Amino acid sequence: MEDGHWTNVDSSTRSITKVDIEFVCRDVHIPGEPPKPSYYINLFGSCHPTDCDWGVAGGNRDSSGWIRTTIDHGYATRHVWVQGYDSSGVDWLRVYIWTDFHDRRQDYASDEWFLRS
Repeated sequence: MEDGHWTNVDSSTRSITKVDIEFVCRDVHIPGEPPKPSYYINLFGSCHPTDCDWGVAGGNRDSSGWIRTTIDHGYATRHVWVQGYDSSGVDWLRVYIWTDFHDRRQDYASDEWFLRS
């Protein structure tokens, strides 16, 4: 359900503006190798004059239904949770991010909603 291109419902957000998610079926696991991610998530942050590409991070679905990944920006680690919802035939995507700074800056959370674009 989460596979595809998503746009933030808040066009003036100072957080994530777009999300691209790709699902890759992992039917076969090779013994002795770590499992590969089933999802690849690419986040775009609000920047000027163009959005900042956070790069692609691999993630997997956890037991609560969230797709989870971590992005290390050097100065901060972003813990990302993504989950799709269907409401009356409309696809929604919720993106929750906990930013853990490696310096004295205050850690913070963002919680954003997206529509399929």
